[in-house]
Amino acid sequence: MSCTCNTNVFGKLKELADSKASSKWDVLMVLGEMQKEIGRLLTETVSANDCPCHGNCVKKPPKTVQDFLDHINSVLKDQGLSDFYKPDDLRLKEIAEKAAEYAKNHPDGPLGKPEDTADLCQLGLYDNICFLDDSGSMKEDNRIQSLKEILKRVVSITGLLDFDGVQIRWLNYANDSTMNDIYEPAGLTPIFNVVKFDGSTPLGTKLKQKVIDPMIVAKLAGKQLKKPIIVSIITDGEPNEEPVDQLEKSIKECKDALVKNGYKENHVLFQISQIGNSKGAEKFLNDLKADKNIRRLLYLTSGSLDKQMELFHEQENELQKWLLNIMLAPVRPGASGP
Repeated sequence: MSCTCNTNVFGKLKELADSKASSKWDVLMVLGEMQKEIGRLLTETVSANDCPCHGNCVKKPPKTVQDFLDHINSVLKDQGLSDFYKPDDLRLKEIAEKAAEYAKNHPDGPLGKPEDTADLCQLGLYDNICFLDDSGSMKEDNRIQSLKEILKRVVSITGLLDFDGVQIRWLNYANDSTMNDIYEPAGLTPIFNVVKFDGSTPLGTKLKQKVIDPMIVAKLAGKQLKKPIIVSIITDGEPNEEPVDQLEKSIKECKDALVKNGYKENHVLFQISQIGNSKGAEKFLNDLKADKNIRRLLYLTSGSLDKQMELFHEQENELQKWLLNIMLAPVRPGASGP
């Protein structure tokens, strides 16, 4: 393979940073793109024997169906996901075809650049579950509306290449077992019409009851887990009405069940994000991330989603890129570890 750049790792990141302005939303984009660039450099570096940059350049962004298919297969190999997809799996070809078509038809769209569409391919390899806080405190500070705005974009992004869409479960609302395959924003309207946003925050207890046991553990023994999973938890407050370590315990139990049944720890990843400005929630989530026993399965989004989203006012393209980076943060190399 021929060289496609003339810079080393640090030069690439410096070039990226130097190209940006210094506004708050630009800083967020630089951080997100740097993380993505590091991931790409770690996972897509060409052989040093073939490259005058001695392995410090990256592959060309994919354009054709075969390019995207090659990229997908590289991701599967690098992230240890080949158990879920055989080389001739039609799902991979479908994702690659949709990606090539989208990149061709939307070159100026928010995620139309080939490198962004490549990230969409990676997202499409996972089942995406959103576990959402509908406690009474969500009625404060316009948090419900902020959650709607975030979810509309999450669903739109996920649905671009993957019609499996998003599966939604709520902390308190009981009748959510059919809130599956949401791949367009219109599917959220009837959901928000029935959720009352009332009750407490037994986060770890309900995560186990509604997500871990029925949607993950129940499928492990019979090898019925068809795709790896990203569980995105969005909460506005610290848990209550349960032991202080229940969320930690629930995630650990999931981790143990994966290994016991022959899966890898990274086959189910948890991401926890804050909405609102509760100092108690911020402290709880930071304490949780510091637990070395679960850091391989837990990624903590920095800052509050709704507050960061405000920085992208009238910058929809950049907002969607930022959200895609957030959604993929748990799978980036170096996102978690001992």
